[in-house]
Amino acid sequence: MSWLPANAIRFEQVGRVLALLLVFWSPFIGGPRVFSMLLAIMGGWLVYRERAALFARPAMKHWVMIFLLLWIPLLLSVPGSFKLSHSLKIAASLPLYFLAGVALIHSLRRDADRKWLATAIGLTLALWLVDGLMQYFLGRDLIGVPLTPDGRIVGAFGDNLRLALLLAVLAPVGLWWLLPKGAAWAIGFYLAGVFVALLSGSRMSLVMLLLVAVGVYWRATWRYKLPFLIVAAAAAAGLLALLSNHPLVQERLERTRAIGDWSFTGIDTALSGRLTIWETAGRMLADRPLTGVGAGAFAAAYDRYATRPDDPFRSGGGFEGGVYHAHQMYVSIAAESGLIGLAALLAALFLGVKWYFAAPPGRRRQAWPFAFGLLVAVFPINSQPVIYTHWWFPVLLLLLCASLAALEPDAESSAHRQQAV
Repeated sequence: MSWLPANAIRFEQVGRVLALLLVFWSPFIGGPRVFSMLLAIMGGWLVYRERAALFARPAMKHWVMIFLLLWIPLLLSVPGSFKLSHSLKIAASLPLYFLAGVALIHSLRRDADRKWLATAIGLTLALWLVDGLMQYFLGRDLIGVPLTPDGRIVGAFGDNLRLALLLAVLAPVGLWWLLPKGAAWAIGFYLAGVFVALLSGSRMSLVMLLLVAVGVYWRATWRYKLPFLIVAAAAAAGLLALLSNHPLVQERLERTRAIGDWSFTGIDTALSGRLTIWETAGRMLADRPLTGVGAGAFAAAYDRYATRPDDPFRSGGGFEGGVYHAHQMYVSIAAESGLIGLAALLAALFLGVKWYFAAPPGRRRQAWPFAFGLLVAVFPINSQPVIYTHWWFPVLLLLLCASLAALEPDAESSAHRQQAV
């Protein structure tokens, strides 16, 4: 039995606002943790209230399949974990995210709900860009956070580089909101994002923004393709020329040029030590090919599998704090959850792509900004944060659940029917 109409509207509105807060509150204390928990409580209530009827919907069935593909390999990795307590904590927290996903899919069923969310996310990203630009030109952002000592733009995020990463992953949503208002607004928004990413020193965010440009160009109508390409390319070239003398940009360019000698040392230098980390992760996988070293146990297992005497990521090495993940999602999953975990993740991605292209064109248009943002986040030829963290996973979950809700063939009619009951 469904909710009364007034309660259904109120419930969806609360869920929609919580979905926005997963993004908006990311720079502040606690990040999206509290709002993820509130969504989990809502999801638990929905499961109790609707029971089997809730999971008769295609989007919910798809979410169950994706969740099981993520969770079961994680559980299998727990018994042999190098850090049992941490692996158990991750395994126990994932069902809460499952319930949060249920609430997100339910709250974002209607096209109008997702349009509202896209607008609010777009405004949030615009605020972050203004905040970051103010920090660069005035030395401090809107709430007084200064530039880092080496001149990086971090916005309100303060002591990390999450600003550029979240801007890049959510850029398709922001551009989807801006493009109907004019190509000039969209290009300005995009170039401001490139500027912030360049001066944050985050190369993975720049790769993501390049993918965003390719995706938006692909989606644009032929009327706008050539003008959009010319203006964006000219503006991007001017931006790069303007910033080419910035010490941070020069340092990143110098490091990237080291890949030219094609030696292990050259490539490792260009990738900021990633090749050393991936080599060690490969040894973890070779030793434990099925279930890995345990979810979240990469740091605990690192010293055992590191063999290079000059490895700076070992305990007591030159890299402060060591390394707690492989800086590449697929390598991390393989090392921590084995081939079972990697195969399950690839199966989940395959299903997502399959469901997207099986949907009618109108549903694909509605899902595109969220689905493409998720694709940008998980694109394999790049570096990514560890997937199961409380600041990153909720954003991926939001993009996934909004995509699944939008792809549901009868999403609009289903929502209207439930409100009419």
